[in-house]
Amino acid sequence: MFDYHMHTGISFDSDADPIAMLRAAETAGLDEICFTEHYDIHPLRPNEIQPPDLEQYKRNIQLLRKQNSSVRVKMGIELGVTTELLPQFKKIADEFPCDFVICSQHFIHGEDPYDDGFFDMYPEWKADYLGAILSSISSFDKYSVVGHIGYPGKYCGQVMRHSENPDLLDAIFKKIIYDGKGIELNTSSFSVLGEFVPANCILNRYLELGGEIITLGSDSHDPSRVGEKIHDAKELLRSLGFKYVCTFSEMNPIFHTL
Repeated sequence: MFDYHMHTGISFDSDADPIAMLRAAETAGLDEICFTEHYDIHPLRPNEIQPPDLEQYKRNIQLLRKQNSSVRVKMGIELGVTTELLPQFKKIADEFPCDFVICSQHFIHGEDPYDDGFFDMYPEWKADYLGAILSSISSFDKYSVVGHIGYPGKYCGQVMRHSENPDLLDAIFKKIIYDGKGIELNTSSFSVLGEFVPANCILNRYLELGGEIITLGSDSHDPSRVGEKIHDAKELLRSLGFKYVCTFSEMNPIFHTL
């Protein structure tokens, strides 16, 4: 099985050692992993987040691939795309060739849902968040999947449901499918929400609209969470009627029968 959302010390919010993450993947019985280091720029405070050292990241991947491991290692990146800074994200996507790119929406109205007081300021955060995703993917297509749709809910205990914003979600999925892209099933929310993101009802709608490309990711920032609930997520997809889970090579999806 595959874990396609992992972070190490190259990302600003992790201090994990890459080899320790690889060994954890071996212990978890994974076949392939993809490191998706953060590349975020705060729209209002651009100096707040330290950019990753991409050259060191390349060296890390080369080192990992030289290890005597049963786990295949792919190189990816998680772009916190914002429409305010699209030229910079397009530049990174062009200049940093890798196997896999997650397009994530980490900021809403220029603010981070992780910060205290965010949900008091934006009680309609779900519609605002989905609108931001739609704006991003309407202007940016250098990605593989849209990441963790509904993830801010783990900071406020609210699960995003399709029935709350059906038109926005449908517009997002139709754009994703038309462009030949996919979505991610992210397991990191389970300990807080008791569900993965996106929720089952949203996964069902993506499938109904013809969505096929989907990846699995733990969003692990330390070895203890590598591969967390990945096998459960695989079984969930199968039970919902998905036929495949995807990995990527040089930005091309590879379909694996569930």
